[in-house]
Amino acid sequence: MLTDLQNRKLMRMFDAFDYNKDGLLEQQDFEGTAANLAKAFNVEVSSSAYEQLQQHMMYHWQQLQQAAGAGSDRVNPESWLRYYDSLFSSEEATSAYLNAYIDGFYELWDLVDPAAKGQGTTLQRFKSMYRAFNLDEAVGEAAFRRMDSSGNGVLDRSEIYQRTMEFYGNDPDAPGNWMFGPY
Repeated sequence: MLTDLQNRKLMRMFDAFDYNKDGLLEQQDFEGTAANLAKAFNVEVSSSAYEQLQQHMMYHWQQLQQAAGAGSDRVNPESWLRYYDSLFSSEEATSAYLNAYIDGFYELWDLVDPAAKGQGTTLQRFKSMYRAFNLDEAVGEAAFRRMDSSGNGVLDRSEIYQRTMEFYGNDPDAPGNWMFGPY
């Protein structure tokens, strides 16, 4: 069962994915976010990277859509939370999800910013991601600084993994809680 803290953070994440801000998640939200990511990272619409980006976002939409029920073209907040509650039903399920999520995160970075492949997540990259999700870049900067435990200006793979674990976890003081900003 999700805790109140997890619910608040997951709803902040829901709001980030709700591109048109209508309180529901739909395919258009994922398409809009993909278009914004492409714009934020100067990915050409006619490129294979753009096509892969769209496929990446559609995969996430389809997973969510399946969890919401057959034929569902909209996902409400309650279905969103049920989806995550089911993902965290066991330690094994949680670990499998988080590893796939982090791999997907890095695949996404490599698609939109191939010149920086393997360099970790810089403040600029993080702020660009915030812009793509229609989130306040100043909040993104504050979130990044909270999450950069080494203080070197880069979130490496181990920091991203740790912060992601914290985001989905229950420690109210964990820096990863801020992945999508205040909750």
